[in-house]
Amino acid sequence: PSDLVTIVGNLLDNAFDAVNAAAAPGRDKEVSVDFLSTADRLWIEVRDNGPGLSGEALHKAFDLGYSTKPAHAQGRGIGLALVRQAVRRLQGEITVEYDDGTVFTVGLPLAEAAR
Repeated sequence: PSDLVTIVGNLLDNAFDAVNAAAAPGRDKEVSVDFLSTADRLWIEVRDNGPGLSGEALHKAFDLGYSTKPAHAQGRGIGLALVRQAVRRLQGEITVEYDDGTVFTVGLPLAEAAR
């Protein structure tokens, strides 16, 4: 369960940071998290309508120390690296894509997610 907290907590923290940093006048801030259980996997999707990740940021998002946050931001470059580490520990996979914001999708084997 602590790995699940690490995964969901850090993804949600980043999503809220993204929508708060990119508050466009007249545009609602949106963050959502969905959980889906299939026969053998737990799927977690965290979506926001912030500025999104593209190009280099999509490829480096999980690298320890990489961040799109301002240099003075606290804890920058750590959260997504911890997410990737927790996903790997649970023998899962994670993807990130741009779709009018950022979408992180995590798939975890049910047996590992239940640990």
